[in-house]
Amino acid sequence: MGAADRLKRQRQEDDQKDSKMRGRDQDPDQRMADLEEKMEQLSANIGEGNYQQPLLTALAQSVTTNARDIANLQAVVTKNYEISPNSNYIQYPKDCMKTFGEHCRNLRGKTTNTGHPKNYALIGLVAAMMEDEEATAEEKELASKLVFDKVINSNKDVNLQLAKDVQHVCSFCQVVQTPKKGFINIAVFPGPDNELLMKAFDRIFMKIGTRQWDPPPPKPVNKDIRKWISDQRMMDR
Repeated sequence: MGAADRLKRQRQEDDQKDSKMRGRDQDPDQRMADLEEKMEQLSANIGEGNYQQPLLTALAQSVTTNARDIANLQAVVTKNYEISPNSNYIQYPKDCMKTFGEHCRNLRGKTTNTGHPKNYALIGLVAAMMEDEEATAEEKELASKLVFDKVINSNKDVNLQLAKDVQHVCSFCQVVQTPKKGFINIAVFPGPDNELLMKAFDRIFMKIGTRQWDPPPPKPVNKDIRKWISDQRMMDR
């Protein structure tokens, strides 16, 4: 069978499937049967004895447990700081994250990607350091070598589309702003220059803010899932 014949046969099979699906969509009884089958699958119980529980509840518990474990591990390996929400070390990364959202929308459906948002947050932190009078010339030179020099264009302007070029610096970088507080959570990959940059950030953040030792609070979506689990347990009693 030649390539043309195979393509023709594939088109015929696809047409038959489409025709069959259209027939199912037009049949109310079949649609109802499909819906009942899916609802039965979603409402199924898993486990045995005292450990039996609805599938959705088990999945929700698994999600929240994993989220809590990740948050606890994150608190161990990252350095967390609380500083003023009006600081450039909060404002500049947030501005970069807005650009990250724009890049994601522009690249939707394309084969290329923006890279991890941690890179955008890091660039914002370095931009703030470059304007900070508290930062030493040596610290600014190091930050420029590790980050800025890799994301500036010929006009010496920052090009955030090059953010992926600094992905080797931070393993995690997150900046959170609330009306009254700002939080920075950061960890760097092992390496002498990366660790010197982290040391510079630590010195500055401790001067303008405080170290945060508690693990970060659960994200809103996980809090909602936990509440849903609790409500389901109350209903089962």
